[in-house]
Amino acid sequence: MFIEQEKQLIEKKYQYNQKSDNILSFFYKDDPMSQINVSIVDDSYKVSFPMLNHSIHYATYFKEKEKVKKYLNFIINSHL
Repeated sequence: MFIEQEKQLIEKKYQYNQKSDNILSFFYKDDPMSQINVSIVDDSYKVSFPMLNHSIHYATYFKEKEKVKKYLNFIINSHL
């Protein structure tokens, strides 16, 4: 579903979160609280990711999977 984004996260030293029920869930190797997640909430995709200081997470919602992929690409390439 999000294979390209998963590959990019792995290259940035993020690890797959096996304990999550989210569609996509990865955490940073050295900081398990620093997570990238995609889940379904009320017929929308919820994307959450850590802010630059990794102490808080930001979340936003999309209706279309392609917009989620574009947004994830942007976040992975510009903020992680």
